[in-house]
Amino acid sequence: MAPSSTSSSSEEHPFEDHQEPATFVDNHTVNQLISRFETLIKVPKLPSAQEIGTYDGKVPAERYFRRLGHTLKHVNGGEQVDPSTHISMFELALEGDAAKFAETSSQIQSIMSRVSQGAASNTDFGDLQQAFSVKFPPAVAEKKVGIGADVDVRQAELLKASISLTTTTAS
Repeated sequence: MAPSSTSSSSEEHPFEDHQEPATFVDNHTVNQLISRFETLIKVPKLPSAQEIGTYDGKVPAERYFRRLGHTLKHVNGGEQVDPSTHISMFELALEGDAAKFAETSSQIQSIMSRVSQGAASNTDFGDLQQAFSVKFPPAVAEKKVGIGADVDVRQAELLKASISLTTTTAS
């Protein structure tokens, strides 16, 4: 049997039923899609340079890390950010002695290398905090320990003097 000479119109024009892709009517629709996309992939929002400030080592590292953590959490609706983002924001804030320390420490450079690949871990973040906290400790705590130790020594001396006075007077 011979093939039919009549063919359907879709065979003659295979793209005839093709529909135009959906177009975005306004920015609102685009913004909704972006918002949904960000929700799916958890893209952290980044604070401004003014919000993160700078870190030069003149204040204890622990205090700056706490402040930066609160700032990052605030701009991300209460959600924690990944270690690479947190460390990147810290690195951007470095200047002065703190920046010199980061540039000359092989441990910090190794962490920053993983950060640049987006592969920093919570352990890296903890190691970074520890290294900076040791290098830039809270000076006030050191003074309190010194003062506290002096007070303890002075109290012991007074107690000893009081005991010897009591013993001398009792005799």
